[in-house]
Amino acid sequence: MSAERRGGPDGRVATPESPNWLGPAAPAEIARQVRGATGPSGANLDYVRRLAAFLRAHGAHDPHAFEIEALAAALVDSDPPGSSIPRRTPCDS
Repeated sequence: MSAERRGGPDGRVATPESPNWLGPAAPAEIARQVRGATGPSGANLDYVRRLAAFLRAHGAHDPHAFEIEALAAALVDSDPPGSSIPRRTPCDS
């Protein structure tokens, strides 16, 4: 399997066959979708945070993943008090 098809820490890869496929999109648009989406494994925001933490822990540098993480975190930080998605998770450092 090529590096492009390995996916994240759990091996998942988004494909056009998925009904939730966003397709080519700007990082800010991806972050907005991540911010509000959940899947079988939980909140996509938590997944992105875990992915970024995994990459950092293993010395991997993925500017795209880190940008999505930062943009999604900024959206959470701008949420009004009482928002349904927590501002911090156990993966936050």
